[in-house]
Amino acid sequence: MKKSIAKIGRGSIALVIALTLAALSFSASTATTTTTVSIQDVEIGVGESTTVPIMIYDAENVKGANIILEYNASVVHVTNISDGDFDMPVYKAIDNETGQATYVVVNLPPPAGSGGLTGNVTFAEVTLEAVGEACETSPLNLSVVSLNNGTAEIPREVSNGTFHVKEKRHDVNISTDYYPEGNGIKITRDAAEVVPPGENLTIGETYKIRYRVENEGEFDETVHMIVKLDDTIITEYDKGIDIGSYHRGEVEWDTTGLTAGVYTITVNASIADDANPVDNERTRDVTLEMPEDTTPPTIEFIAPTPANGTTVKVNYVNVSVRVTDPSGVDTVLLNWNGENETMTKLGPTPDIYFVNKTGLENGNYTYKVYANDIRGNMGVSETRVVIVKVCPRYDINEDGAVNYIDLGILGAHYGETTEPPYPRYDINEDGIVNYIDLGILGAHYEETGLC
Repeated sequence: MKKSIAKIGRGSIALVIALTLAALSFSASTATTTTTVSIQDVEIGVGESTTVPIMIYDAENVKGANIILEYNASVVHVTNISDGDFDMPVYKAIDNETGQATYVVVNLPPPAGSGGLTGNVTFAEVTLEAVGEACETSPLNLSVVSLNNGTAEIPREVSNGTFHVKEKRHDVNISTDYYPEGNGIKITRDAAEVVPPGENLTIGETYKIRYRVENEGEFDETVHMIVKLDDTIITEYDKGIDIGSYHRGEVEWDTTGLTAGVYTITVNASIADDANPVDNERTRDVTLEMPEDTTPPTIEFIAPTPANGTTVKVNYVNVSVRVTDPSGVDTVLLNWNGENETMTKLGPTPDIYFVNKTGLENGNYTYKVYANDIRGNMGVSETRVVIVKVCPRYDINEDGAVNYIDLGILGAHYGETTEPPYPRYDINEDGIVNYIDLGILGAHYEETGLC
């Protein structure tokens, strides 16, 4: 059981120690290792306190000690000295004007005490308070007045410490511990399912980008947050974070309308004066891909494509289609009378493709359109038929025969002047219906099977 002795005057210290140590009877032992009396380095902020031990390392049969701690009283104060491993504190004095703290202890022989102490021994616990300004330092010097085994002093070394008043600092960081696999950036789908790095994201889905910002400084902070996708800001806001606290943030990210590829997500947390700005920003690369697609492209015939079964009286046909597909259109082919040819995209116009068929002879033509998307799905349009029936101009009524009907039409307009587009009865298209047109018609009179 530890016993205590009331504080006595400085003039009586030597007498008390001498009487106490004289009462101890034992045999001195031979030390095989060097005994070291030590106090560690200390670093705390202005106004803060901490308790550290004064240690006796590699002690052998230690039964008494008198140690003085010396320090710069303008930087640090000793506010308390408490018991270590010894049975009996004999004397304690703290002087924060001169910067000295004295502590004297002894161990009594059995059965009154535990006898000599061996090994690593705690001499005392010292409570220190930082009273100086930030960045000031003070030595923590140990003066070993006595370290004995009851009959003789024990050889020893001293290891002094240094007291440092650390500067209060501003420091926030984006914690990688929150999600180490993603460099501190966690991505979830359906509110909870975590998307691990290496797993691609699907265009059209909505995800949440999550992160944690910690305040590791000595000030409450207002943190400016920016979350970006490449150079595009997804969200930007300010958040107050108290000392020792954190902010767990999340932002909703809708991927609709984005193209497939690799994107960089950046989360930045900034304050005006950060002691360690290197950990204020984290990035994570993600790959976006198109959703699984088994739907073929949609093909729609548009004007001026003739309707199915239409008879045209010119020797050309324009086939135009609008082709749409969520994954993207790859190729569009026109099948004209059994033969495929690539259709041309109409400049910057989205999804419009066309082919002009020219120099067509009279007859029936069958056509349809094939379209492939980038996922390999193929669509096919309805099959259409167009009839090309081009009659010579001297078959004025386009019935396939030159006869009295055509002659009557020309006669009804004989002598008239015309303008483009010239009517069919101005057979030579010279702007007047006259003997020249009559001569051309006469040269082909009674011809049949013309168209």
